[in-house]
This record gives sequence, structure tokens and C-alpha cells, in this order.
Amino acid sequence: SVDWFKCLFLIVAFCLDHDDLIQRMLKNQKMLLERIEKLESKSRNEKKSKKITVRRTTSNYIKNSYKKVAEKHNKHWDFDQSVFADCNHELTQKVKLNALALDKTITQDEFQVGVQTYFHSIKYYSGKKTDTYLCEKKYNQRKVTKRDKRRATLSGCNSLEPNLKAKIRKVLEVEFMSSEEDKSDGEVDHFETRPLRWRSLECDRHFEMLDKTAIRKMSSKARRQTVIRKMGPYSSRPAPQCTEQNSWAIRQK
Repeated sequence: SVDWFKCLFLIVAFCLDHDDLIQRMLKNQKMLLERIEKLESKSRNEKKSKKITVRRTTSNYIKNSYKKVAEKHNKHWDFDQSVFADCNHELTQKVKLNALALDKTITQDEFQVGVQTYFHSIKYYSGKKTDTYLCEKKYNQRKVTKRDKRRATLSGCNSLEPNLKAKIRKVLEVEFMSSEEDKSDGEVDHFETRPLRWRSLECDRHFEMLDKTAIRKMSSKARRQTVIRKMGPYSSRPAPQCTEQNSWAIRQK
């Protein structure tokens, strides 16, 4: 019948239109993918051609910031991983904040390139440690150990007023610890303590009190194993920058 032919015609026409629509969609999709690929390729080429210049001052700030942060927290990068790996993220961020505090003009790109360069430099030379480097590392570690012992002793000093404990705790940082060097006078090995000329007498008294308290709490065996310490010449290390709250620990001129 006529109606049947009309229905068949409409079905055929619909199928043809649908097939044409699919073809056009596929063509548009292909064009879109080609467009995306061109944009991505352009972006990659721009990144390759865009050379980030790291200023010498920035490199020095990154280097000094890493040394300061690593010494303060007694923590170093894991050179088996990337400088931006999760295990190194916290330390890298502290280095970044410290460097930016010294120079706010350092951009994100400049810091990333600079810190990667310094990271790979340390990684390369880490297997070639010199005697000077090892001596410096031991020298810094003694200051960290001294700080940690004094902190532990202070925590156990229940006889001190809370305000005084809080005051002392704020200056129990590596910067306020005197250094100690290996010495030998021909008879016995000992540590030569280099007192800090700029540290206040009040601060010296508090630190001496903590050291005496720690020795008093030692066992007899631990006391016998303690290395002898002798007073040496003043250290040439300058006074650290500190807040007004901690200014009491610096000798007033």
C-alpha cells in the first residue's frame, strides 16, 4: 500500500541522514584531535625553547638556605628520589620559603631550575666527600647533639617556672650552641669548646645550669665515658638575627 511505501521511504531517509551525521561527527572529532595535538606540540616546543636563567645570587640563596634548614632540622634530601618527590617535599618547601625571604624577586620557574641544579650538584659530589666536608659535618652534628640534649634536660626541669622554661626553649637553637673541635694535648683526646663572645651572660648561666643538671642525672658509667671538654679561644661566628623576644640572649654592646 501507499502508506507502507511512505513508511519505508522515511526509514531509509532517516538511516541515510543518521549515517551522514555520524560521518560528520567523526570528521569533526578528527579535526578537533588534530587541533589539540598541534596546540600540545606548540606548548612542548615553547617549553623547550624557553630557557630559564638562574641568577648567581639566587643560586647562593638556595645553597645557603638548604644548609641552614638542613642543619636546623638535622634532615637532608633523599638523593635516591627527585628533589620534588614526596619524601623531599617538606624540606624543599622550607628551602624555598627561606630563599624567598632573602629575595622576593625569585620566580617559581627560577627557583625550580635553581634548586634542581643544586640538588643534582650535591648528589654528584656526595660520593666524593673530602676530609674537610666530613670534618664540617661532624662539627655541625655536635652542635645539633648539644641542642637536643639541652632541650631534653629543660623538659625535665620541673622546678623552673613555666615562663622561664618557655623563654629558654626559644633560644635552644643550633645558632646559639657553641662549637666543639677534636683536640689532643699529647696525653688525652678532648673537645675544645669555642665560646660565643656575643652570647649574653644570662644565656650562658641558663645553658650551664642545663649542662650541670644533665651531668648530675647521668649514671656513673655514662660520666666516665663523657669526653673531656676544655675552653678554647672565642669563636669568630657572628651573632644570629633574632626576634625582640630572644634579644636577651645577645650581649648588649
